[in-house]
Amino acid sequence: MFGNDAKVEIEITSVNLKKTYWTGSNLCKGTRFQIGDGTNEIDSNLMVRIYDEDGNLVQEMLMDVSCAGKNMATGHTFGSLKLSGLTTV
Repeated sequence: MFGNDAKVEIEITSVNLKKTYWTGSNLCKGTRFQIGDGTNEIDSNLMVRIYDEDGNLVQEMLMDVSCAGKNMATGHTFGSLKLSGLTTV
C-alpha cells in the first residue's frame, strides 16, 4: 500500500472517538507501537485510521479486540497492520 519511503499517520481510537489509544505520525513501514499500557482495559472495538503524507485518509477499519475475537494471534494482518504481540488483561 505504501512505498518504502512513504510516511503515514496512524490514529487508534474508541469507535465513538471519545478515547484516543494511540496516535503517531511520520511513521514508515515496520514501525512498532503499543495500544494501551497492558494494565488497563481498552474498548472491545477500536477504530483505526491511516493517513498518507498529505493527510488523506487511505484506510479506515473497525477492529474487534474483545474476547469474542479469540482468533487474534501474533502474525495476523489487519489491513496494513500486522500484529507482532498480544497481551490480554
